[in-house]
Amino acid sequence: MPDNRLAARIDQLVKRFQREDVNLHGFILTVDGKEKAKAYYAPFREGQPHRMYSVSKTFTGIAVGMLADDGKISLDDPITDYFRDWLPETPDERLLRLTIRDMLRMATCYRWTAYREGVDFVRRGLALGRIYQLID
Repeated sequence: MPDNRLAARIDQLVKRFQREDVNLHGFILTVDGKEKAKAYYAPFREGQPHRMYSVSKTFTGIAVGMLADDGKISLDDPITDYFRDWLPETPDERLLRLTIRDMLRMATCYRWTAYREGVDFVRRGLALGRIYQLID
């Protein structure tokens, strides 16, 4: 697609997002591995980390599925096997039983998120004092 035609199509897409009130942080368009266009919208900028909320679960699930298909992990592996350096000195036995499958199903021993802005949420989540029975 010639560059001027591509630019016109991107312009149409951005205008549609504006009409539909889509909160677009930015985008990068690649074709055959080559960057063709990118844009960031204030207050966001390139390289700035920001929360993606639940969309992260989709990317994580795909990556875990690919690793499982390649035989590099099992969905029944304890999640703590992959976070040994973050575990508290004496982790709760229920935490030690949590599997990758449990995490993907969001069937964990927590009643709330461990995420807090500016805090190591992996370490915090593994060290929380209130551990609840696993949801089956």
